[in-house]
Amino acid sequence: MTPIVQMICRQGQPVAVTVGADEATLSADVASRDRALVQAMCVYALEIAAGKRPGPYRDDNAERYANLLASHMAARTLSPMRR
Repeated sequence: MTPIVQMICRQGQPVAVTVGADEATLSADVASRDRALVQAMCVYALEIAAGKRPGPYRDDNAERYANLLASHMAARTLSPMRR
């Protein structure tokens, strides 16, 4: 079976590509402040390719997923540790 190649775009510009369920390549043009968001968008695409998340892939859904993940991580970082 041929792996799925998915272009990842942000604000209408290509920023990464995923191949199958285990490979992602970010564009060298991605600003450092945007790297984590683009990486999370790639994770979203990879999870769809792996069958772990329903598809099809859409950039707006991937960006929403990335923003939710970032806010979740920020909340975990800022919240006191539970014992």
